[in-house]
Amino acid sequence: HEAERRFGDRRRYEPEMRRMEAGHRMRERLAVGLELLRQGVVNIARGARRYPAFTAGVIVTLGLGIGANVTMYGIVDRLLLRPPDQVADPGRVRRVLLERPDAALGRTFAGPVLTYPDYTDLKNHHGLAIAAYTPAQERTVSRSEAVDRASVATATAEIFSVLGVTPELGRFYTSAEAQPGETPTAVIGDAYWRMELGRDPGVLGRTIVISGRPHTIVGVAPKGFTGVGLERVDMWLPLELTKEADDGDERCMRSRGCWWLYAVGRLGADETQEAAESEATALHLAGRSEAIAQGRYSDEARIRLTPLIAAMGPNPSDESRVARWLAGVSLIVLLIACANVANLLLARATRQQHDAGVRLALGASGGRIAAETMVESLGLGVLGGSLAIAIARWGGTIVRSALLPNVYFPSSTLTGRLLVFTAAA
Repeated sequence: HEAERRFGDRRRYEPEMRRMEAGHRMRERLAVGLELLRQGVVNIARGARRYPAFTAGVIVTLGLGIGANVTMYGIVDRLLLRPPDQVADPGRVRRVLLERPDAALGRTFAGPVLTYPDYTDLKNHHGLAIAAYTPAQERTVSRSEAVDRASVATATAEIFSVLGVTPELGRFYTSAEAQPGETPTAVIGDAYWRMELGRDPGVLGRTIVISGRPHTIVGVAPKGFTGVGLERVDMWLPLELTKEADDGDERCMRSRGCWWLYAVGRLGADETQEAAESEATALHLAGRSEAIAQGRYSDEARIRLTPLIAAMGPNPSDESRVARWLAGVSLIVLLIACANVANLLLARATRQQHDAGVRLALGASGGRIAAETMVESLGLGVLGGSLAIAIARWGGTIVRSALLPNVYFPSSTLTGRLLVFTAAA
């Protein structure tokens, strides 16, 4: 009664007392955690001073095991998990595959190659925006100050809108500029602009000679943009003009027997994949109706739309299969490294049983000793992970050059995803 007289209604001040108590307990837990962290760091430093070979062995073993996995994760992430850079809303973008019976093989074959008339048939699709392209090839490029080789891809002007990219500088070429008789234009890649042209802002309007034919630079592609594939692209040229110049005539552009073109499409906002495939197949068969009537083409041919990430489709590349295999091997390496480190820690713990017994006799709890050991192990893991990042930066370049010479990797491979994976490992 005296307390209520002095302090008033307990329902008024009890919540504030609970809040104060919760803050006090949180500060206590934080202090205990910081003390455990400090003690763990002290134990690591003391162990490194007393057993330098042991500490170095643990860190190097973990560094090699984690580093191998970080390197392989960077490759797997590039090939299997992440779509090509700079593509907007990649979940709506599809590769176009033609599925048709193959009498010689006795089975149905799905391939990405089309003819130009097949592509023009698909351009009439109502719910799928279509663009065509060819993979990059090495070509001779002449500038006023130098002659070198560059990776050049050809594509219709729709490729940039279908993939949803915006230029780093200038603009992209248009469909009107891709008509025969027009002055050839070119869009250069960001990497080529930086390394070969020194990021010169005055590059727009400059003339370069590609395979003996002058082209006017009208724009610079965004950083890291490689189109649909993952190979580096130094320059983009209008497909129609390039094919005309290569062949000397337009026979291959008109022929339904000249297979040389790849296509990619973007689904409309309300378009489903099943409906898009059905309409695309109908357009394809309608364009081939004469050959079907003459028995020269199968009416069982179908247009299939597959994910933008090639490894997720029916025809994964050899690089993606190798990446999967090496990822499994690197995981085994990490497990072996962890087993070796566990053996080292157990061997050291056996030698330190007397120290633990003395601490227990002096009043330390078993939970406190276990927590300090866990913090020490975590600290060794962090040091091993730091070494792993260095190994991945240095060794990853060698591995990628040896196994994936045609895949373009950004100059900075330490992405946030890679750092999160390193921390988890």
